[in-house]
This record gives sequence, structure tokens and C-alpha cells, in this order.
Amino acid sequence: MADEKLTKGFKKESAALKEDKPLLMEKSLQVSSLAGHILLAVNSTLNQDLITNALKKTKATVDLVENGQEALQKAISGQFDLILMDIQLPVMDGKETMACLQQLGIDIPAYALTTNNSSSDIEEYVAVGFSGTLSTPVNLSQFYQVLTQHLREPVKENNTQESTLSRFIATTPNLKTLFFTELHKQHVAIADSIGSSN
Repeated sequence: MADEKLTKGFKKESAALKEDKPLLMEKSLQVSSLAGHILLAVNSTLNQDLITNALKKTKATVDLVENGQEALQKAISGQFDLILMDIQLPVMDGKETMACLQQLGIDIPAYALTTNNSSSDIEEYVAVGFSGTLSTPVNLSQFYQVLTQHLREPVKENNTQESTLSRFIATTPNLKTLFFTELHKQHVAIADSIGSSN
């Protein structure tokens, strides 16, 4: 019975991969547009694809690295709002990388991406300096909740003032000509004034 469920799940995931559909889908999940810069340290190609696809929906920017040493170098040299780091990274694992970041005084919220989510594992990750954990495979609701906690909403521009000006210019065709004529006159006057003062 358990083997049958596993086989069905595998077939479903295989079909999703063939159709280029994401494996992690949650129906009616509203994703906000968020501004911020995220450092993503993941060496699994599948997790890279899944997480970067989920991040694209937020419009946040992402720097992707594949090992702990690269993550450490990027975190030192970049301005990040959030770090998402796999615990099992090559070169330096996630715990070792986080410990180095802490020693260097880099205080960026960081979440451990891991399949190990027992209470003792979580306590160990928090003790090293992680803000929390995100399970892999990623639960999108929890994932977006963490993002909205640490990233900000993008600044909305005042389009009403701009559209009013655009309408005014469009309904006054001579305005553009008048503007450039007056601009040219002022330019000549300024140039003459500078020339006469020399």
C-alpha cells in the first residue's frame, strides 16, 4: 500500500517534470510583490529551480550560489535583506558558513533550508545564528510568510500626478512647441550672459 502511494507520487512528479510544471503548487496562494535582495545558497539544481521560480513571483532580486564559501564571500561583499541557505552545502556546510557570518558580525536574517526539522535540529540551527528553518521540499505558504516578514513592499509611484500632466500636454498641442521655444530663448540668454561676463 505504501509502495503504491510512493509510486503514484513519483509518477505524478515525473509527469510534472516532463510538462515543465513546478512540483510545488498550492492553489489560491496570493503572492505579494516584494522589494529586496536575497542570497540563495543551494547546490541542488531542482531546489534552485523551485525556489528561484517561487521568488520570481515576488519580484525580489536573487543572487544564487552553490556552496558555503561562495555564500560567505557574497554575504560579506553584498547588501542582502535575507539569506536562504541549504544546510548541506559543499566546501563549507550551512552551519559552518553561518558561524563564520556571525563571527564577522554580519547580521542578516538567515533561514536554514533543510529536511532535518526535529526540535533538536532547529535548536542547533538557531544556536549557530539562523533566524529559523524552512523545510525542503519548500512549503510555499511558510516560504512566502518568511519573505513578507523580511522584505518590504515596493514603493508605489504617484501615477495620478503623472497621468494628469500627460493628459494636459496631450490636450494642449502648442504647449510642447512653446516650451522648447522658451527653453531655446533662455539657453541663448544664459550663453550671452556668460560670454559677456568673460
